[in-house]
Amino acid sequence: MKKLLQTLFFLLLVTQICFAQWELQNPNTYPLLDVILIDANYGIAVGAFGTILKTTDGGVTWHNQARVTTLFLYGVSFTDENNGWIVGGTDISWGPQPDSSIILHTSNGGVNWTRQASGTSETLLDVSFADVNNGTAVGENGIIIHTTDGGLTWTQQTSGTSYDLHGVCFTDANIGAAVGGGGSILRTSNGGLYWASQSSGTTEGIDDVSFVDANNGWAVGYLAGILHTTNGGTTWIQQEAYYYRAICFTDLNNGTVVGGQNTGAFFWQSISHTTDGGTSWTVQSELGEPLLGVCFSDGNAGIAVGSVGNWASNGHCVILRTTNAAITWSDHSSEACGDLNSVFFTDISTGWVVGDEGTILHTESDGMFWTPQASGTSNHLNEVCFINASTGWAVGDSGTIIKTTNGGINWIIQKIIPASVLSDVFFVDANNGFAVGFGSDSAIFLKTNNGGFTWTQTNYDTIYPITDVHFVDANTGWMIATVTGMNSQSKIYKTIDGGTNWTLQMELSSSKILRDIHFADLNNGIAVGGYVYSTGTFASMAITADGGETWSLQNISGPGSCSDLRFSDIYFVTNNTIVVLGKLEVFCSEVMCYWSTDGGTNWAFRPTGINLNVNRCFFIDELTGWIVGENGTILHTTNGGVSFVEEELIDEVPTEFIFSQNFPNPFNPSTKIKYSVPQTSQVQIKVFGILGNEIETLVNEEKPSGTYEITWYAEGLPSGIYFYRLQAGSFVQTRKMILMK
Repeated sequence: MKKLLQTLFFLLLVTQICFAQWELQNPNTYPLLDVILIDANYGIAVGAFGTILKTTDGGVTWHNQARVTTLFLYGVSFTDENNGWIVGGTDISWGPQPDSSIILHTSNGGVNWTRQASGTSETLLDVSFADVNNGTAVGENGIIIHTTDGGLTWTQQTSGTSYDLHGVCFTDANIGAAVGGGGSILRTSNGGLYWASQSSGTTEGIDDVSFVDANNGWAVGYLAGILHTTNGGTTWIQQEAYYYRAICFTDLNNGTVVGGQNTGAFFWQSISHTTDGGTSWTVQSELGEPLLGVCFSDGNAGIAVGSVGNWASNGHCVILRTTNAAITWSDHSSEACGDLNSVFFTDISTGWVVGDEGTILHTESDGMFWTPQASGTSNHLNEVCFINASTGWAVGDSGTIIKTTNGGINWIIQKIIPASVLSDVFFVDANNGFAVGFGSDSAIFLKTNNGGFTWTQTNYDTIYPITDVHFVDANTGWMIATVTGMNSQSKIYKTIDGGTNWTLQMELSSSKILRDIHFADLNNGIAVGGYVYSTGTFASMAITADGGETWSLQNISGPGSCSDLRFSDIYFVTNNTIVVLGKLEVFCSEVMCYWSTDGGTNWAFRPTGINLNVNRCFFIDELTGWIVGENGTILHTTNGGVSFVEEELIDEVPTEFIFSQNFPNPFNPSTKIKYSVPQTSQVQIKVFGILGNEIETLVNEEKPSGTYEITWYAEGLPSGIYFYRLQAGSFVQTRKMILMK
């Protein structure tokens, strides 16, 4: 099963891990593959792209551990609260690579992780430690490695099989079992010095194994079902046939299996529990998310993890928790895996994110750790606004307005408007604020002059939904009203009396749709948007320098051949520095930041490398910002989202165009690219992803005759194949390079 997951995740690896200089902060964005509970409180979950999560409250909340790799982490084993090991690797479709295998070790409960030398290039799929010294890891092509010194050294053992081994379990330093493809079950009674093959009774792949003592064990596979032995594996009998992938027994009687089935139209989530050693199983199956790992610390407390949606294209995490022996399960992934719609920071450390199902996340560590807050509502929250670290508001569906005066420790509901949606909220001070949206048959504009204690509604001449509002003081503001569909149209309104009266300033139709507006001062403002049609995706930008008396409309295309583009947010960092958040659609499918440092006269694209829908951005200064979006995405940058390129002129006189292979190759995290131009030329060097998406422009300027060497720093990009192309006059050449972390 874990081998299958590697293949399915390959596309996701290429298109969804963040690069440039954006760091993924939300721990639960990517699928989780394994979990362990040390006791009822302490646990670790691991998953795709180096994801490591930690809980200290039994799975109610999870915190992201420092990412030390972008490789897939498939298995985790702890011997106590401090000492643990994680194994993983990369996708077999790349072939053996120097960095295909990874083992991580912690001796302080996951605060720090150090890499151990595995001695193999095979991807490792599971690990089991009997004590702090003796451990075994298994993986692709029958690889088994063993340590007797806590992982300081690993020794390869003879497995006798070339099948991938997916699971391993040791009950003490000597007795263990490994399972894998082709119905493989291997057994050792001497710490792996010799592994004996056992007859499982099936040729289907086996994904996981759990033993409670030397004799009693269970194994599961997607098509193999549940297998059971009472004599150390001499004989195995099938107990249940279902689509299970992971298993955990806490004693001879109590066990749980999890899995899921892809029917093509939807996913079945499978959880079954036994209290009689597997003689009978109670099945809990419903439409839901495939589960890939499960662990119980005792007969009652357990965690199951997996993936929401399709693993290969848009899979994201799921975390389920039970405290009553699998009778009921609570979902603890929605606050971090659901769509996030808005972000606001009051300083470089303190911020809030709001999203679907009443989600509110709070950080006081610039996003390193996010803590859920109780919003008091299950309605989607669409926007959040704070005036200081204590006082803030959020608005959402069903006309919900909530407020906090203690930094989100408590939120109170100020207003509910049934059958309506509030899309934006904006406060200029502690008293004066505005909220906008739409009802079933009219637009909604609300204002307050007492901090939201009371809200009054103003009517005006449009029934179009209001998507955004921005004020520069208590009196002067602008809002956008937009209707989409066959007769799409957008309008910009302005008020100079706090929203009592509104004047129509601009009206757009056809493909030019506006959704967000921001003003730096009384004069300078920008509105952006875009709409997806069957004929393409169109980005719109309107700029004013006179408070909206006149607007200059611009149609923006993406970089290179990536023409389809739409904008979702605009933010004035300073009067001169402006960030527009956009998404390339169709073929390129990438989130882009569109930057101006001269008040909107000139613009440049900065890629993020992610292929998800994003909603809002927020910047504290020109370097520090956040982006939020679907499936719990939170991205953070501390350098404005740019990458690093260094170039050096070498004292050589070339006679022809030369474009050399990068060195080293594979590389991590930097590589050198050498090129020569025999005469003054306009030189352009670009880097592309494996799907042809443009990642970065390294050189784009006129160069005199000479030989040059670029050092490209790819820190933050995922492992994979990249292409780099030189174009100088009529000379064009493309080469391939491999980033291997």
